[in-house]
Amino acid sequence: MLKLHGLPVHIGRLWPDSASAKAAPRGDVVLSFCHHCGFVTNVAYDPTAISYEPGYEYSLHHSPSHREFLEQTARRLVRTYELRDKDIVEVGCGSGFFLKLLCELGGNRGWGFDPAIPQQQTLEWDVGSMTLITQLYDETHCDVPCDLLISRSMFELIGDPMALLQQLRRVLGDRTEARVYLDIPNSKYVFRQRAIWNLFYEQCNDVVEATLVEAFGRAGFQVLDAGECLGDGYYLFVEAAPSDPTPPSEPASASISVPDVLVAMAEEIETQRQLWAARFQRWQAEGTRVVAWGSGGRAINFLNLIDEASAIEHVVDINPARHNGCVSGSGQRVIAPTELVSLRPDVVVITNSLYGEEIRQHVRQLGLECEFAEI
Repeated sequence: MLKLHGLPVHIGRLWPDSASAKAAPRGDVVLSFCHHCGFVTNVAYDPTAISYEPGYEYSLHHSPSHREFLEQTARRLVRTYELRDKDIVEVGCGSGFFLKLLCELGGNRGWGFDPAIPQQQTLEWDVGSMTLITQLYDETHCDVPCDLLISRSMFELIGDPMALLQQLRRVLGDRTEARVYLDIPNSKYVFRQRAIWNLFYEQCNDVVEATLVEAFGRAGFQVLDAGECLGDGYYLFVEAAPSDPTPPSEPASASISVPDVLVAMAEEIETQRQLWAARFQRWQAEGTRVVAWGSGGRAINFLNLIDEASAIEHVVDINPARHNGCVSGSGQRVIAPTELVSLRPDVVVITNSLYGEEIRQHVRQLGLECEFAEI
């Protein structure tokens, strides 16, 4: 097992002040590996600790590189499944950015479900429309037309992910012509990279491709395509059609010894703690001004697991909806990139190397010269 104690339970919620941020709910991550189905799950996860409600904000499309990924994915889906004048349902749609892309590209009608949506509304454009619904998607919505069902970065957040897939299959019923698209963080990437900062409380399931494909089959879907996407395989995707359930097969293989990886990652956490403690001690002794860039899950873990990171007073984020909030657990205020001009940091700690080049470019465009360090 791999154990992390006292992590903030939310990565999409910020707080109005440092005191409330430091008092944010916390939980433990205790990862355990199932030798039969291949799932790695947090056995200490408590679903009642998580609250998805208005104010939860984790949109990634403000990043140019992530927005390009979403646009390319939307164009491919429209082309592959001839999404013209069709109905598209997204489960856990967030701000609705991806759903809006699909609706505008094909003149489609979108139905977005998410309890974190501030208010129910319908938006219309020259071509296409989108209705945002402040509810969970379940069997009560069987009457909502659906040619494509989408779920992005949600499967890993559900305490019983098989139950979610089975529920989606029941809602689709006999609509065998419908198609399903799902993507999630790729746990093989996490294991391969020893990406310890990606072990969030909120993300209670770690899934590799073989396990995900197996789950779809057991839930009653025929997998049409599956693989890695975004950068060096940061995400997994599956495209599927309703079908009959398939019986469980042999244990899924990750092409990696997961128990050994979990032991190695536990050791890596201690190595990183020592490395970063030494860096912060040196920076403090030299009077170095340090900021972090990125207020997402990796940043939250880093700022809470490295005690010396309390020397960081400001965290930069390009998502305006996160500005002026405070980071769960550690309490730093989130600022806009333009505020760096007056702060003039000596070091920018990049909390997600996936966006490292665009962050460096953004800092240069602000006319700043500083060092960069990636976690």
